[in-house]
Amino acid sequence: MILYHNKNCSKSRKCLEILSSKNLDFQIREYMKDKLTLNEITHLLKNLNSDLNEIVRDKKLLGIEIINDTKRLSLHLYENPNNMQRPIFFNGNSYTICRPPESINQLI
Repeated sequence: MILYHNKNCSKSRKCLEILSSKNLDFQIREYMKDKLTLNEITHLLKNLNSDLNEIVRDKKLLGIEIINDTKRLSLHLYENPNNMQRPIFFNGNSYTICRPPESINQLI
């Protein structure tokens, strides 16, 4: 299990708090400090439990044609990691945007 975490995000900190309180074995990936590769982002997008447009925080920066094109969206998120929605939890099979943070309880 991996929590894709941004320490500057209150929702991400809450998700981390919930996971830590459960004494689970999981990894924390601070993707703003340890940048995701294009392959990692593509894998995330292909295995996301949501519509692709939910992964983007500020949709005004994108046209709909980018959101519908995994390759271009991956590149956008690689170049603009702060525009990726967070927190994201990987349970070993799929990625889920944990908004609200309490939704992580259904994934563990």
